Amino acid sequence: MTRRLLTLVVGSALVLGCGGSPKPSTPSTPQMTIVVQSDEETNQGRPLHMLVRAVDLQTFLEEPYPSVAEKVITPDDSVLTQTVIFPGTEEEVSFDQPTSTPVAIYFLFTNPGTPWKLQLDEPLPSRVELVLDKDSIVESD
Repeated sequence: MTRRLLTLVVGSALVLGCGGSPKPSTPSTPQMTIVVQSDEETNQGRPLHMLVRAVDLQTFLEEPYPSVAEKVITPDDSVLTQTVIFPGTEEEVSFDQPTSTPVAIYFLFTNPGTPWKLQLDEPLPSRVELVLDKDSIVESD
């Protein structure tokens, strides 16, 4: 009896769920994809964080490494995405592009070299490919 009642309830929910009108289409937000290549020597062979933020040029230039690193633990509204990069791998991350703010990409190396961060100006690209060496960004397109 209980099984028949459960079947009836689930069946009714499926039928009712299929009868609604479709959601109105909304314009999709442009996406950005970042592809990061690293080798086994990147960050002394240790995983590192990549943090992507929507920040203006002044913030990008003035904000010190410790302030940026804090945002991994306690992200604020500027953080668009973050991921861990494992040395010797290729990582790909996609996220919604901000509408009116440049994008900054930070790599939190154990002993950061120069450059450890990169600002992308508008118009923002839909895809960015980066190569990391031992302690810095060595290539970007």
